[in-house]
Amino acid sequence: HVDTSLNYKLANRQQYLRSLSDCSGIMLVAYPSRAPLDQEFDRVVDQSCLSADQESFLGKFENINYRRPPEVNGLGAVTLLNKWMAHGLRLKGGADDLGFLFFYEMMTGALNFRILSTDSPHNLAALLLRMLPPKDTQPSSFLMSVLRVFARNPALCVGYSAADCPKVPAVETSMFKMMFKGMDNPFSRTCKEVQPYLHRKRGLISW
Repeated sequence: HVDTSLNYKLANRQQYLRSLSDCSGIMLVAYPSRAPLDQEFDRVVDQSCLSADQESFLGKFENINYRRPPEVNGLGAVTLLNKWMAHGLRLKGGADDLGFLFFYEMMTGALNFRILSTDSPHNLAALLLRMLPPKDTQPSSFLMSVLRVFARNPALCVGYSAADCPKVPAVETSMFKMMFKGMDNPFSRTCKEVQPYLHRKRGLISW
């Protein structure tokens, strides 16, 4: 029994001395309480990917840049990651023109970017998603909601069971700038296709 009224360090000291006196090979350990975190990523439950009005959502954008990074691993991947982290990742592009489509392509297996050859691009994207600033991750957002669903539910975006998951349409160049209002482009097509897909899979989604 651990005396929980004691400071956890004192409680552990008490248990250690007790185990010595009893010649016991077992010792119960008390852990400090979890520190409260402000704007914690995993405390947000955002289901706007199922409810957002697509036309209204896309009408809020004027343009977005996406520079598709090279498909590399090893030192090349680490070098790029260091540069991106120094500049800061953003949901709508940022200094390195990554953003939503970068995360989406990695999570759906379309972008083979990894550190070790055995790594999962999906897992790396889920980790990098937590490097976004709170102003991107905390408010309700269609884009962020889609990425949250894919991060928590890899079976919906990669692998055999996700064969019908929408992919970003191929483009001729590695960088494109897209104007949204009234225009058809890879970003708007992906957004319009992924919402019906998630509605079909809504019974499988873990929030």
